[in-house]
Amino acid sequence: MSALALVLLVPSTGHACKKRHQSPFELYDASPVVAHVKVTSLPPPGVIRNRPGPGEVGLAALRVLKHTASGAAGSPGAAAAAPKTLTSRLGGTSCDVEFALGDEAVIFLGADGYPEGAHDGYLRARDTWLPVLDAWGQAKDLPARAAVLVDAATSPHPDLRREAVFFLLDEPALLAALGAAQRERLAAQARAKGNAPELALVLVRLRDPAASRGLPSWQKLARAMLRIRAYEAEADPARLAQAIESAKRPAERWAAFERCERARGAKLGRFSRYIQDLDRVPAKDLATSCRDGAALQP
Repeated sequence: MSALALVLLVPSTGHACKKRHQSPFELYDASPVVAHVKVTSLPPPGVIRNRPGPGEVGLAALRVLKHTASGAAGSPGAAAAAPKTLTSRLGGTSCDVEFALGDEAVIFLGADGYPEGAHDGYLRARDTWLPVLDAWGQAKDLPARAAVLVDAATSPHPDLRREAVFFLLDEPALLAALGAAQRERLAAQARAKGNAPELALVLVRLRDPAASRGLPSWQKLARAMLRIRAYEAEADPARLAQAIESAKRPAERWAAFERCERARGAKLGRFSRYIQDLDRVPAKDLATSCRDGAALQP
């Protein structure tokens, strides 16, 4: 697959840091602290021009969405006990968040004091993201979380749409939780937008014919998978593992593996990655992962 495929699949950050992109939905779940903050102090300048060096960044906590030390997000106790100030760390690397005095943003803080996900863990579009993250934090089961993602994926905000679709693409349990009306909303969005390759790949996983309109012409694997329906009625991982081992074509092998993920309701690999590199994983490893429920090695 061409390098263009990766550009289409991963939301753009315009950042030089080399790391896997992490969506705000993933970061919310991984972070002990999520808050709307204002930058109040910075460490002295470092060796990178016009950038502060290693040290601590002072933050006023304008609103805390999640703070594991003080209770569950959204509970009265959590709001009452949440801190008024927070501290983030800078390491003096290209993966640092570009903090500026007076900035307001949503930050995802890890247990080590650094933003979770490096620069992905700092959202300046706070007004767009705060209500979505509130809803995400309050969604306590798969159907509720799927509903939040569908709302974001069909919103008027391009960033929300991209991030929701990017996250949903790699979450088979959430895909399985989508109801018929939610699937139709995603299909209608794809039909309305036309050129929406990320959403088209979600629809490939759902085996929705609307996917074909948004798939680029070079995305031959996804088009082939969309046509393969032989495994859709199969829910037994052992049988799907056998199908992977006996498959004659890469598209058949990966279609069986993708169905195995959805049958298990568990992420065995990142679809956004394996759709780009068919030859990276031997068939026997795919079959073992499907049969045993063990994640593929990254």
